[in-house]
Amino acid sequence: MRALLACAALCPAPLLAQVEISYHGCTDAHGAPVATLLDPALDVVVASRVDAAAARIVYNPEVLPQLGEQVRMFFYAQTCARHNLGLPLLDTLSAEQAARADCAALESLLRSGLVQPAGVAALQAALQFSAAEWLVLPGPPRDFDLAACQRRIASRPSLSAPPAGQEAWNACVRVCGEVLRACRGSACAADYERCVARCNAD
Repeated sequence: MRALLACAALCPAPLLAQVEISYHGCTDAHGAPVATLLDPALDVVVASRVDAAAARIVYNPEVLPQLGEQVRMFFYAQTCARHNLGLPLLDTLSAEQAARADCAALESLLRSGLVQPAGVAALQAALQFSAAEWLVLPGPPRDFDLAACQRRIASRPSLSAPPAGQEAWNACVRVCGEVLRACRGSACAADYERCVARCNAD
């Protein structure tokens, strides 16, 4: 998942609330772009749609207008993560699947600079919803543990800024990535994760 917003990387933070945010940059498990469309008729905050042509993400900023922009970004990133991780797009996720997508969403927002590490606690505090609100948010209704996600993200080896002695892990994960890039089928994401898990175990 790449950066999500057209403006946020360029605009100072105080201006973000004054600028209409457009969401772009999502890719699926094969690296193919996932189109994102604003749909003023949509009755939920954000969702995936699948037809004969392709899968896409649709969103409506008028649903739950009280949501802050970071919360909207989080749910867009979480929906994108379902595509990126090869999770079910139309069915309600299991608790484990939702937790994976939540952590991937946080990682994307941190990587893009749209959420700062010091702001993760504030984001989690904002992710409190009533039963009625959950009806129009990507489910299942759940509590979030973004602090645990942040700890896992910080503890993982890094391809972009590896510490000394990480070369073998880098090479192993790059092989997994090349296999994923050439893969076609519903099991590609799961195969990639098993491959990376073997790298982490070595």
